[in-house]
Amino acid sequence: MRQARTHRGELREKVIIKAVTLTSDGQGGSTEALSAGTTVWAKVAPLTGSRALEYQQLAGGQGYIVTTNFRDDITIDNTSVLSWNSITMAVHSAKTTEDKRQIEILAFNKI
Repeated sequence: MRQARTHRGELREKVIIKAVTLTSDGQGGSTEALSAGTTVWAKVAPLTGSRALEYQQLAGGQGYIVTTNFRDDITIDNTSVLSWNSITMAVHSAKTTEDKRQIEILAFNKI
């Protein structure tokens, strides 16, 4: 992901970060459950151009870069789910910026 500085005023979107947990169904399988989630302020930008085309071929949906301030009390990984407006996104990857001030998340529409 490209490293871009995001100023506090640009984090205008409310995004809910949810953790997915698996619970036993008692018959040898498991069921996915989402946590209530943590609301953060973020900048949400759709992927555009050739990067969007490449990503849509891989993930099958619209890709987004979601940037938020770093918080050590939240774990974001490829099992996390983001909710923004009425869109649910699966996290592909998350990277902390070099200065450890922000997290850049690559996510796509969950179809």
